[in-house]
Amino acid sequence: MDADGGEMLRGLVCMLLALPVHAQARGGTASDLGRVRVPARQAGGAVGLPTGRWDGGIWRRTLTETRERRVEEWILPPPLSGNGELAERARIQFPVGKRPNGPAPLVVAWHSMGRSEAEPFAETDLAAECARRGWILVAPYGLVAESAGQESAQAALVALLGELSRRAPYDRRRIYFIGRRFGALSALSYALSHRDPREPRVAALLCDTPVLDLAREYRQGNERLRVALESLLGGGPEGREELYAASSPALRLPSGLIDPEAPIVQLGETALLLHLNLAAEPRRVEEGLELARFLAFRGGRVIEELSFDPSCPEGWGSLALGPALDALGRWVLEEAPQRIDLCTYRPARFGALDLLAVDGEGPARLEVEIEPGRVGLRGSRGLECYAIDLPAAGIDPSRTVELDWSDGGEAGGDASGDRVILRGYLSRPAEVRMNGEILPWAWNSERAELELLLPGWCSGRVTVLPLGVQEGEGPSTERAGLPAREPQAR
Repeated sequence: MDADGGEMLRGLVCMLLALPVHAQARGGTASDLGRVRVPARQAGGAVGLPTGRWDGGIWRRTLTETRERRVEEWILPPPLSGNGELAERARIQFPVGKRPNGPAPLVVAWHSMGRSEAEPFAETDLAAECARRGWILVAPYGLVAESAGQESAQAALVALLGELSRRAPYDRRRIYFIGRRFGALSALSYALSHRDPREPRVAALLCDTPVLDLAREYRQGNERLRVALESLLGGGPEGREELYAASSPALRLPSGLIDPEAPIVQLGETALLLHLNLAAEPRRVEEGLELARFLAFRGGRVIEELSFDPSCPEGWGSLALGPALDALGRWVLEEAPQRIDLCTYRPARFGALDLLAVDGEGPARLEVEIEPGRVGLRGSRGLECYAIDLPAAGIDPSRTVELDWSDGGEAGGDASGDRVILRGYLSRPAEVRMNGEILPWAWNSERAELELLLPGWCSGRVTVLPLGVQEGEGPSTERAGLPAREPQAR
């Protein structure tokens, strides 16, 4: 048997082994779907299992290797996994032989609810298509099989990609996320929450019939789905609305339309290739079409790919991955945006903006526009504390800096009691004024941070006048009207 025939046989075996015991579902055995087990280190050696090895704290073993590709299983124990208790597991395919010029593009394929990282390999030709292009393919487990857009699964992926970059550098400007149903929700949720250039950012997404609203899925789903979501989120959505919303890219109104306050508005110019099988459940198709309308109306880069395949209404089979990857490969990540439209239920970094605390009463909203010497802010709502890294935004703190809420009215925003931290101040300011009136501030020299306490409603300009660095000063905290408190964690 030649190498290709052997690969087909091994692929068939992998598919059979990936069937759960209960109903021959796809994408993982019963043992795969539980808590990730970390192989024990042998005394005096680096071998975890006969077929695996320890590599700098990561356990690795080769699953298959051909002339085109090598597929490995990686296990990251805590806390290397980005989690203090749970280990992370992933299946990673490296191209062999054929390589693109420079670092290889990276595809991250999220599995569906209740499956494992084996699903994208067992149910699609994604592995073959990535190998043909010389791309790296990563399929994360997400700490638990029921992963669906949770922050913990995203932190595990950030940790995994960090370890991968140290062993096999990839093109950080060409990271593409792929997912179907709940896997698409995970892909969208990550893209919306990770827009900081210091972390892996998504250049484009391929989503097949995405789930958008977890609470809606809970109410309309079957008993098995409800049990899975209750296990994942500690119960149903009653009394946990914010928790469900935090992992939902788009909330649906009773009318069926997408809530204009949904986090999906942050997708902005990130390209989305949206595939819908018109033979799927009608409500799934309608939700996908509504998402396309919603994004297109707001100038989003959404490309609809429609098919009609009654033979595979609920599976990957109706999606032609080759042309889809060609479409994704045309998108290259742009520089960090100078305009940020923030809509989120949880703290996160967005380029030079670091949202540190929200009030938990609906989505936090803020529009930020960065210009030389000026930061324009509009529509602030639901915020408690956020930081702006002035040097990262290209603003020199040694010169006069303006925070501008000059649009006034509703656009100004409700900033009642908000604390704004300006990073990069190596010396205290001469003074801080809002519309000509003195504004309370505190300067921490160790953190190089200037903290402002805003009045109940912001409309106008905050002007920070600089003062030269005082020679011979040691670390200090100076205050002008702010109550004493512990420095804000970064």
